[in-house]
Amino acid sequence: MKKFIIIMSVFAMVFLLYGCKPSTDINDPTNPDTGDEVENGQTPPTEDPLEKTYDIVGTITSLDVTNEQISILVEGDLTPDTNYDKASIRIDDQTKVYADQQEAIKEDLLVGMTVKVKFEGPVAESYPVQAYAKTVTMVLSPGKATIEGEKIEFEVVAEEESSIEFIKSLRGFGLIREDDNYNYVYIGSGEKNTGGYDIFVSDMVEANGQVYITVNETIPSKDDMVTQALSYPYQIIRYSKDYGNQLVVQDYNGNFFDDINDETTETE
Repeated sequence: MKKFIIIMSVFAMVFLLYGCKPSTDINDPTNPDTGDEVENGQTPPTEDPLEKTYDIVGTITSLDVTNEQISILVEGDLTPDTNYDKASIRIDDQTKVYADQQEAIKEDLLVGMTVKVKFEGPVAESYPVQAYAKTVTMVLSPGKATIEGEKIEFEVVAEEESSIEFIKSLRGFGLIREDDNYNYVYIGSGEKNTGGYDIFVSDMVEANGQVYITVNETIPSKDDMVTQALSYPYQIIRYSKDYGNQLVVQDYNGNFFDDINDETTETE
């Protein structure tokens, strides 16, 4: 009798174990581990945490074009979401280039832009590291990304140094003079502790009665040999008076420049 009871107990345990096991029927439309619905018997893809991580985020400090390839030097800060703070990156026809959420081309890359880069293939562990880019995403300002208007032709001109003596230390822009045909605009980065800095206008459009000016600023690399003296990077451009003088000036990262005429008026 005792032997019969033991045998029945073993059968009962086996029954309970199989009865509690989740179904693995091929026709079961759910993932046995998560309960999520599965299409065509496949488990749903899981999110790759590296998809939110870029190898480097920083500013393009130099750019070189060779045949069908572009090489850029990117410098930024090392963060929990990036792997490097400085990288020499090659961009070829296999590289996907984006401007915000839209596709772009590698020829749109400019010195001074902020970019987010993912690498493809092996990385040469020199300093800076060297790698090919899988994707390059340009961080464009809202104005540059969305404003469409009539392109304005402009010309870079030289002015007497005395005409900007009182404003060259200020970061900003200002209408400094006009003649019968042109408006003359000063745009400057302000006072810098060393040489190696530069600024230049890359784009001008007219939209809704305003003139939108986009500029690029370049900064010296940490390894560059620069003059150890104060510098005042600026550019003066002229454009047709037909477009008016309501100006908006910004860089590719969405940083707006102040009107220095307003600042000097307040000081006076």
